[in-house]
Amino acid sequence: MPLIYVMTVPVGDNVSRVKSTRDNIIFKYNKKDYYNIGRTSITNPFGRKIFSYDKKRTILDIIKNKNRVDADVFSEAMKLYFRDNDRDLLKMSKYVIYMNMEE
Repeated sequence: MPLIYVMTVPVGDNVSRVKSTRDNIIFKYNKKDYYNIGRTSITNPFGRKIFSYDKKRTILDIIKNKNRVDADVFSEAMKLYFRDNDRDLLKMSKYVIYMNMEE
């Protein structure tokens, strides 16, 4: 089990009560416009349904925040994603447009 959890919430959500009772949760904020892009549900090791982001969204978040991501983590994530036979570059390009990442 991770010692620190990272949770993504829409900008404007009030997380102060959770922050005041848990010091092992880091909150990341996303614009409400693209909070749900790539959002999927998975089952955690305890059998509970939780929300997560798919690989395409995760890779785009890494690219968007590349200046704050360790260079080795960035490089390894890119290699693993583009070697994956399950990648969907067309869908990823749609995510890029929705998230205003066209450059």
